[in-house]
Amino acid sequence: WLGRNHLMLSVTAQKRDSSDPAVIAEFARRVGDETHLGYLYVLTVADVRGTNPKLWNSWKARLFEELYNLARLALQRGLENPVDKDELIAGRKAAARALLAGSRMPPAAVAPLWSHLGDEYFLRYRPEEIAWHSRSLGAAAAGNLQALDGIGESPGGAGTAIFVYSPRDQYNFATATAGLDDLGLNIADARSVRLANGFSLSTYVVLDGAGLTGDPARRDQLRRRLEQALKAGEGFRMIADLHAGAGLRPFLFFHAGSRF
Repeated sequence: WLGRNHLMLSVTAQKRDSSDPAVIAEFARRVGDETHLGYLYVLTVADVRGTNPKLWNSWKARLFEELYNLARLALQRGLENPVDKDELIAGRKAAARALLAGSRMPPAAVAPLWSHLGDEYFLRYRPEEIAWHSRSLGAAAAGNLQALDGIGESPGGAGTAIFVYSPRDQYNFATATAGLDDLGLNIADARSVRLANGFSLSTYVVLDGAGLTGDPARRDQLRRRLEQALKAGEGFRMIADLHAGAGLRPFLFFHAGSRF
């Protein structure tokens, strides 16, 4: 069974949307039980690292671990009782609210902010990311830029995150991706979600092998390059260096005229 299915976890984690409950339910059905899931997980990690150690990185490790944990939860619930989309969204919102409880963001500001984000957003992002985005957008919309400084947990080494919030008619997803490619950065993940207020929220993750972790000059180069690329219209104003938690070092770019 392992020989026939040795690519199943790797392909699902890297090529399919593991934030989709239907994808997780299908994967769990194919695996069948926790014993097969555990062996498949170990085999997948060993296979990738044994084929070429350079293929293994912290981002790939996190993708595999997240799929393993989601499938394990689905199997524990029972294949006849799959995770419901609304239940998943409610759980992520509750976890994000708990993370925001100790921040400077007023609880009353959370609901108006989230009303623009939509179900797709909450399905695609983890609670730690939702809390980071909410703190950043809430503080910037309130004009309290100082609240953005020094927020987050110690880095865990999963890469550098870049966060862009912009009018969706400016095609900034393609612009930012091209700018990162011009710098020779290895983009491990790129996502863009269309929001109900006419804006889009895009995130990019580049791996620490790009030299960003311990090189302030390299990070400054990245900021300048993205600012140049995104200044086609009204432009973007860089707010602050932040840390999103969960192993990501973010740079936040915020459109100067945007308001929730």
